[in-house]
Amino acid sequence: MEGNAVFEDILKPLSDKKAYRLVRLPSGMKVLLVHTPGSSTESGKEIGESNQEELKAAAALAVQVGSYSDPPDLEGCAHFLEHMIFMGSHKYPKENEYDSFVSSNGGVCNAYTEGEYTVYHFDVNHSALPHALDLFAHCIFSPLLRQEAVDREIKAIQNEFKLAVLDDDSRLQQVMSHQVRADHVLHKFSWGNEASLRQTPESRGVDAYVKLVEFYNQFYKGQASSMTLCVVSGRSLDEMEALTRSTFAEANFTAASPSALTSVSAPAPNTSSRLASIADWPAPETLAVPTSACSQLTRIVAIKNTHRLVLTWQIPSVLTEYRTKPAQYIGHILGHECPGSLLARLKSKQWASKLVAGIGGSNFEDNSYQALFTVDVELTDVGLVHWIDVVALVNATLEYLRRYKEGEQAGLPTWIFEEMQQLAQLTFDYMEEEEAEDIAERLAVQCLPLLQRQDRDLGDRHVPDVAVEEPYFHVKYWNKPISAALYAHWDERGRALAATEASLPPPNPYVPRDLSLLPPAESPADASPSAEPQTKRARLTAASSATSAVTATESLAVSVTQLAADGAALQRNNWLYHCADTRFDVPKVEVFVEVSLPADAELQLTQPLTQPSPSALVQQAVCADVLVAVAKDALTSSAWYMAELAGLDTDLTARPSSVVFSVRGFHEHALALLRTSLDALFALAPADSGDGDLLADDGRLERIVRNVVRKRYVDAQLTAQQVAQEMRLAALMVDDVASADRLAFLDDELLAAGGAKAMAAVRQALLAYRQRLRLAAEVHVMVHGHVGRDKATREVAALVQRFRHVASDRSDADAVATAAASKKKSAGRRGDDGASDGAAVSSPHVPEHLLARALRAPAVSLVHRYAQSALEENAALEVYFQFPSLMFTAPLIRRSRALQPSAVVAAGASDGGKPTRGGRATKKTGGPQAPTAAEVAQQLQDIDTQRREEEAAYFVVWMALQLLEQHWSEPFFDRLRSQLQLGYLVDCSIRETRQQLGMCLRVVSATHGATQLLTHVLEDFVRQQLSGGLFDSAAPTAATGAAPQKKKKSAAEDGAKEAAAPAAAAATTFAATKLVESLLARKQQPDVSIGDAAQRHWSLVEDRLLDWRPFASTAAAPSCGSSSDGAAAAAILSFQLRERQVAFLQSLLQLPERAASADAAKTAALLKAREQRLQRYLRYVAEWLLLGRATTAPDLADPQMVVLERVLTRNSGLSAEGVRLLVSIAEPKPSHAQRDADAGDEAASAAANDSVNADADSDGDDSDAADDADRAHQRAVQQQCQDLLRTFFAPFVASSAPSQPSTSQGGKRSGGAAKRRPQKAAEDELKFVTL
Repeated sequence: MEGNAVFEDILKPLSDKKAYRLVRLPSGMKVLLVHTPGSSTESGKEIGESNQEELKAAAALAVQVGSYSDPPDLEGCAHFLEHMIFMGSHKYPKENEYDSFVSSNGGVCNAYTEGEYTVYHFDVNHSALPHALDLFAHCIFSPLLRQEAVDREIKAIQNEFKLAVLDDDSRLQQVMSHQVRADHVLHKFSWGNEASLRQTPESRGVDAYVKLVEFYNQFYKGQASSMTLCVVSGRSLDEMEALTRSTFAEANFTAASPSALTSVSAPAPNTSSRLASIADWPAPETLAVPTSACSQLTRIVAIKNTHRLVLTWQIPSVLTEYRTKPAQYIGHILGHECPGSLLARLKSKQWASKLVAGIGGSNFEDNSYQALFTVDVELTDVGLVHWIDVVALVNATLEYLRRYKEGEQAGLPTWIFEEMQQLAQLTFDYMEEEEAEDIAERLAVQCLPLLQRQDRDLGDRHVPDVAVEEPYFHVKYWNKPISAALYAHWDERGRALAATEASLPPPNPYVPRDLSLLPPAESPADASPSAEPQTKRARLTAASSATSAVTATESLAVSVTQLAADGAALQRNNWLYHCADTRFDVPKVEVFVEVSLPADAELQLTQPLTQPSPSALVQQAVCADVLVAVAKDALTSSAWYMAELAGLDTDLTARPSSVVFSVRGFHEHALALLRTSLDALFALAPADSGDGDLLADDGRLERIVRNVVRKRYVDAQLTAQQVAQEMRLAALMVDDVASADRLAFLDDELLAAGGAKAMAAVRQALLAYRQRLRLAAEVHVMVHGHVGRDKATREVAALVQRFRHVASDRSDADAVATAAASKKKSAGRRGDDGASDGAAVSSPHVPEHLLARALRAPAVSLVHRYAQSALEENAALEVYFQFPSLMFTAPLIRRSRALQPSAVVAAGASDGGKPTRGGRATKKTGGPQAPTAAEVAQQLQDIDTQRREEEAAYFVVWMALQLLEQHWSEPFFDRLRSQLQLGYLVDCSIRETRQQLGMCLRVVSATHGATQLLTHVLEDFVRQQLSGGLFDSAAPTAATGAAPQKKKKSAAEDGAKEAAAPAAAAATTFAATKLVESLLARKQQPDVSIGDAAQRHWSLVEDRLLDWRPFASTAAAPSCGSSSDGAAAAAILSFQLRERQVAFLQSLLQLPERAASADAAKTAALLKAREQRLQRYLRYVAEWLLLGRATTAPDLADPQMVVLERVLTRNSGLSAEGVRLLVSIAEPKPSHAQRDADAGDEAASAAANDSVNADADSDGDDSDAADDADRAHQRAVQQQCQDLLRTFFAPFVASSAPSQPSTSQGGKRSGGAAKRRPQKAAEDELKFVTL
């Protein structure tokens, strides 16, 4: 491309409807413009006008310079500049203006630094693109590089580095870099940290800021020709070209350099070290690496409880070999997982659990200097002993390939290459659409010119056989040369084993040949599920003659079928949700299956109480984990790996009460793979089929239990971030079991006997768990994409029938006996009415462990645990505010097949828990009598009304929390992360946990302890929201929480302000209105792929939000294949949840009809009234969230707020008001973190330090002392947190009396909201619960 050339003839997938244009700007920058279809300009709308089906806009800039260009005296400089460059520009000097604008317009921004390039990217709502792009451009080409921000950003990089310290892959990469010769660019420390950016430069008299500016001037300023920009938008290509040419014109930046930059002399660009295109270099020469340079054995101390053997070959760069991909060919053979493969042989010997071969995707492994081809083997404990034999088997496979002949012709087989080529072409042709930001980021990097270096040899890396410590990660490792004798042994064994222990993979049976598509449906009702599918070419032709204005519902045909196996021992609710989605021209399907225990069956098969015992839940969780891990191992070898190569991705997830399986990709073999997988998992195949039970392999079972599941439990406790999140979930969900508890049960209960007895105990537990699932399974299946309804129904009905067969075949005597004994024990402990002695059971159909816990109020639940890695330096804090429970009624019927009278009595309690309409006392016991048919009908009607109100209130609160999340995320991040530098990971996010809504504030810090973090979260963020700062521009003071008093204005000033109000209102962007508009634009984004649409719909099914089963019906389930039009209609309404959100947000923005004809002053008044109404709505919800009660009165003129107020008022009679807070804390042990001051207990900390530093061979007294010190530290932290929280919430608890809603029409409450019960004084006291 020369000058301002434009290029549009770009190779793209068959299914890609986007338009592309490649432009070179006068500055030399290459710009790739991507037009996404369905834009507002195409439909005749003005730019910025709302559109229901419009993707976000995005941009990414790739700069062809990275950490390999770091100056030797400031390692990490490129990463440092990435952090500093967006701290304001000459045109936009506000430090946080770019981030704030992107966030407030529904977008995100980020950046990352690789060895040879750096990428900056963002996405925003469509209308915000011009200003966002201008902010972006000025930050890149005229940054302020504020010197006062240097210390803060170095701390940010240090915190980021601390999160990577415990990552074994990062540690391994740094050890390899450390072994490269010192003058090579790959030797550099690319991360950067406080030592490389501050301490080392200062010790050498180097000014880090001056070096930073020099780096910018050398590689960024005036270097647009080494940059590529990609812009993705719904605007036309002409509009985008004009926008980028004007925004990135060099004249915009020539006079914009601030004094801070011009004061530093900029050296001339170092052309000898600059990256050049391949045309500037001669053809590559054969790489000759001395044996002494690479023949090393390196032993590294790992963080995780895993053993890895990594064989690395340094080869010439393969960037220019993208057409033939020789390394991918060899990696395909070495890394194959089919029977007879290298991994299969290692597994059969119990030596390995996993193997990956090839060139990794990081720039460190694949760059213009060289490539690193690796064989990475995850060894078992036995395999670690036999690691030399593992290398021999790898060498045997390589020897087999060297000797291979196909007939008389020497050389590797061509059919493997042709199969890989065919699959790569299919993947490209039917590539699914991506989010705009992902498109921009990927293409910006791909547009960088291919590079090639001459200096590729990493040099002599010989290190004496002594312990060495890498200086930044402090990784201990040992190096020694590999002896000639060991090489000779590997060569000899490789030749000997090549004939018997190596083979090529077979042809792939999952390569798709049927690429047909379902015909487009004009409407869901007119969809023809049995119509003949069309070919790809025919479908494209048909689509071209149809109108382009097709809405989502016009191309989404939904059918719902209830499937019940005829004559089954247990009749269950088995449902097929079929979605014929013809919006996407790719022959793919997404299938999801959940096999779960229904509520009543789970009670019978665990124990009689509504809530299973903790030990039963732990056992169930461990069995689910092991069963899924064994199935994954077996199925990956037999089917899944080959299917994945052919574009069929599978996933299997374990939960204590269910197993979820999914398959995604080309539709031809998807349902067959589903059948194969579930047959193997649940042993559904007939006994004479020849398919063995995957639990019968003793070697596999022991390898999985000891080397996969157990080590996973150990690794989950290493970092504070993992532990804090796990503790929050375990505290909220009764059936969520922490890894520590799972590990304890596995060791103490299942593996305690050791040897064969232990495996026998594991197998018995697995068989019993699997049998429980098979006996009482409910099967929910969703088929979404290009598979006809008839075919899907046949396959799923056959699956249900196979469950019927195994349910009636009770060959597993142990499992059946266990279930029968549990049931008998249950009957013996229950009374006639089904209630257990001395236990209050709310409903026999909804055990508490299927729902999330409603936290006590007013109370704070505290959970504190230690991270188990000795190298962990981070503390993690999660502050979770739970909104008061709204769904008191709906859970009682959501999972029930028929509503029973006992459930009606329990559910009908609406006045403090007293039974209504049928709660008559019996003569003998005073308990409730069975209600009459009329009373049951009335109660059902009341419950249905309450359920609908609760679901409506839940929706209103859920939408408000989404708005609050968007409003809080950026200031929370900016204050705690950017300004205070508490840690690198700082976020605020909504949490929807099994029908309990909440907001979680999370901070992970390597520099602050738990109580310090909690103090900052409360004082620097929560206080502002509670003290009227939700939308106030003036922040409240930290001491009192009161906003500054405004100066009283004179009458003249008021008159002038009133006269200028219309113009001011027109120019003002209201905060709450802007939030709603931004969220509305985000919700109007269409699904970009079948995968996105299917995942969104499946989440509704999986979370049981789709409830179209008649809850009052007691009729038997219909037979296989029946369908209900009413159910389908309900399904479509439920699947249109996103459309409902859009309609709700639009209603919030709606102005009265008279606004269209109003003058400017009246329009301004209406806009102001709308803003006040929105702020009132969000304040009301925010106060209920943060305090558990509201001081802001709801707007009772709004029917939705009336319903919300009524539900909150009614439910306050069932649970106390007040703050519902869960504080989850994970810290390093005191001896690891040295947080004596934060713990507040010097004696305990000293004891902990003394005990941990003692000799490892000392007696148990030292260990006991360390444990005592750890517990003392925990108590100290918990007490400090309690004191802090009690002090913080005391003013709010004391002053927050229950709100009195406004009255109208003679003082009567509008909307019929019930009177809220008075709070007792004792309930106003903040309580603490230690978990």
